[in-house]
Amino acid sequence: RMTKSTYDAGALLYTLTTDTADVFAWSSIDLSYDAGRLALRSSTYDDGRVEVTGFTDGIRSSRVMTDVEDAYDWASYTDSFDGNGDQIDRVFINDDGSSDTFLF
Repeated sequence: RMTKSTYDAGALLYTLTTDTADVFAWSSIDLSYDAGRLALRSSTYDDGRVEVTGFTDGIRSSRVMTDVEDAYDWASYTDSFDGNGDQIDRVFINDDGSSDTFLF
C-alpha cells in the first residue's frame, strides 16, 4: 500500500491510498476532508466497481456504488442513511432499467 496525504496549514485535506501490490480487493481509496472531518470517500475496486460515500459532519449520509465494468446484473445502487449513520434504504438500478427498493 502507498498513501499520499495533502495538507493545508496543517489541516488534512485529502489522502489517496493505492494498492500497489494488488493485495486487496480495491485498487484505490480517496478520502477528502472538510474542516478536519471526513467529507467524501471514493473507492475503486478491482472488479471495476466504484463506491462514493458522502459524510455530513463526519457521519455517513449517502453511498453510491456503480458497476462500471458491467460485472453484475445491476448498474448502480444508492444507500441512504439517517442522521446517526444508520442505513435507511437501498435503491438498485438494474441493467434492464428497472429498479428495486429495500428498506431497513
